[in-house]
Amino acid sequence: MTLRFEVDEVRDILNKYPEAYAKILDDGDIYDNEKLYEELYEYFLEDMPYGTQKARDGDPVEWITMRLDDLGLLTLAEDISKDKHQGRVDVHSHLDEDENGMSLGKGRLW
Repeated sequence: MTLRFEVDEVRDILNKYPEAYAKILDDGDIYDNEKLYEELYEYFLEDMPYGTQKARDGDPVEWITMRLDDLGLLTLAEDISKDKHQGRVDVHSHLDEDENGMSLGKGRLW
């Protein structure tokens, strides 16, 4: 038995339409490909508020787009990697300093 999560199921839908998914990653517009939009709409219909389903008090395109973003499916893997490490100091940088924070010089053995 394989445990599947929502993100896996939605990723499978997106991967059926690789060109449309690439365009979504580029411009964020999920409505350009009608088949993909309809499949995502049907998938999320049960969770979507009724007023949003009928576009009375919410936009289903916006709701689906926000849900894809919540699942992390609107961010490229390389963007995630950059964001994850942005602003962090090398965890081993302290090994190149003495107790006063003075540089010991790279490659120098004591």
